[in-house]
Amino acid sequence: MEKAQSSILLLVFFVSLSCLLFNGASAVVTKPTTTGGGWLPFKNVTDSQIRNVGSFAVNEHNKEAKDNLHFVAVKAAMYQVVKGINYKLALTAKDHGGVAGHYAAEVYIYKHGRNSVKKLIAFSKFH
Repeated sequence: MEKAQSSILLLVFFVSLSCLLFNGASAVVTKPTTTGGGWLPFKNVTDSQIRNVGSFAVNEHNKEAKDNLHFVAVKAAMYQVVKGINYKLALTAKDHGGVAGHYAAEVYIYKHGRNSVKKLIAFSKFH
């Protein structure tokens, strides 16, 4: 049951993200702003900042799940400014056989003193 709910939430996320990205929403930005609150999409998912977040998500998933995925690209991304920044990503990664798959990830990044702390909140395959 939990897997079905997760799949439904991922579908809603991707549909919402697609609507925002492909309808030319005026809220589309390339870098996070200091405004807190709602979710906003990234315009340039090839930006090194968002690629680093995607790569981190895949690497952390590999550590936690003892998997061997290789990050390929971020396909869509949203962020939310809170006491740090929450990121929701739609990304592509290849398995050990070179087969590409689509995944959803959520990462939280915040400052702790002078250091940035990254945490993988969720990671799942999108079917």
